[in-house]
Amino acid sequence: MKKTLLLIPIILLIVSCNSGSFPVEPKEKEIERVFTKNIERIYSSNFESNLIFKAESIYPNRDSVLATVSPFFPQSSIPDSNLWFHDSFDGILIPFAITAESILYYSNLIDSMSVNNGYNFFLKANFKYIAEIEFKTSYTFVGKNPQTDESLPSISFERVYVVDMTLDWDNYCGIDCAMWISHKRIVVFDEFGNLLNIFYDCPFPVMVS
Repeated sequence: MKKTLLLIPIILLIVSCNSGSFPVEPKEKEIERVFTKNIERIYSSNFESNLIFKAESIYPNRDSVLATVSPFFPQSSIPDSNLWFHDSFDGILIPFAITAESILYYSNLIDSMSVNNGYNFFLKANFKYIAEIEFKTSYTFVGKNPQTDESLPSISFERVYVVDMTLDWDNYCGIDCAMWISHKRIVVFDEFGNLLNIFYDCPFPVMVS
């Protein structure tokens, strides 16, 4: 009778240990990162295609860019030629003009981000560039200063090709770490492909947080 009484609590103890469950730590949620890129050049002939690339190859007057460069921007980082930017934010250059090098810069930058090549703190980024050319028998430029919103002098042309370029960039790495860039450029050629005028080579407002 004594043996039976002693065995009962031992059996219960073994059952209790085997049937117990241990808490499982929840898996850490993977951070979602989204990087998108879209580059478009819209034309209807090889001649028009060449004019778009010609428009991208034209760089603004160096002195006009230097006049707007931030005093805090490292002088050692300013190239000797083909200067297209005037400032930076969070290490990302801000354009003064849309050019071949600016397009390549943002294209390579977002590619680097998408493979987490040194830009792991960025959660989202988007780069979009569209250039469209159109032949116009008559064209009048009407625009506003992007900084002051004041009207710019209107200029009229006859029988010209107009290259309309837009470049958009945005990145996000948190509530207090974001930037939005939207830049524009209009390049006017005569019907033979000679440069007549360029509009909107200047600083544009940039939103940051």
